[in-house]
Amino acid sequence: MPIDLLQSKKPIKIKREKLPDELSLHKPGKEKLAAIEKAKIKKEIKKEEPQKVVPKKEILPYVNFISAFKIYILKKRLTFTLILVIIILAVFGTGLYFFYFYKPQPKVVLNVNKPGVNLNIPPSPLPVEQPKEFCGDGICQANEDYNTCPLDCPAPPPPPPVEQPKEFCGDGICQANENYIICSLDCQPPPPPIPQPLPNTELAPLRGALVRFSGSADIYLIENNGELRKIDQKTVAFANGQTISKINPNLIYLLAVGFADIRQGKDVIGKISWDPRVLSQPELEPYQK
Repeated sequence: MPIDLLQSKKPIKIKREKLPDELSLHKPGKEKLAAIEKAKIKKEIKKEEPQKVVPKKEILPYVNFISAFKIYILKKRLTFTLILVIIILAVFGTGLYFFYFYKPQPKVVLNVNKPGVNLNIPPSPLPVEQPKEFCGDGICQANEDYNTCPLDCPAPPPPPPVEQPKEFCGDGICQANENYIICSLDCQPPPPPIPQPLPNTELAPLRGALVRFSGSADIYLIENNGELRKIDQKTVAFANGQTISKINPNLIYLLAVGFADIRQGKDVIGKISWDPRVLSQPELEPYQK
């Protein structure tokens, strides 16, 4: 009696790709061996393939372009020297050719468009080139002299010596190179400079008096030209021997502050050979307002 393994159920068809892992299909021996060999070949191919090595990024050192350029020039110095020599020779040769050998021919143009022009008249002759004048040809040319070309032109004769008059101190003559300091026997001292008088100021009518200004303890002398000269109260003594501390206060006149800005000269120091001037009230009144 046959055994019903499916238990009266229809068989289920499963594709080979969807088989579970624990199930394996039955393969003949040849197919199994071929699959094993293919697997071995694949493993060997994978072993033989070189692994790609990714190089690490190199950290380049700092490069000084000026130093690198100098090193490059030193390495190529022979090449650059040769190029420089060729350029110099080319420039020198071109200049030499144009200076000595190149002679452009002048163009002669006849105007045939203007009426009345006689074409039978020959053109004017070309200018004759004058011989070049150069130093060393043995001829002293017009534009040469001893200074510019001593090879061709002789040296001029030296000028005759001029006899100078003898100058000495004590001959009674004040020569050009003598003065009173060098030779006082022959030369007179220069006259003293004439002092230029200063213009008078507003205080000139009060000259010779001692004054002070309100709000200040300074005492001033009015000079002949009206200048204010400050008195040094510690050292000044007048002709009668009186000092500022002993002099009569009535001889020191009080003036308005507006006159304190009058031009001032040097301070008065030491002994004075005169006494302060006494002012009258009519003289003083205009300066106290």
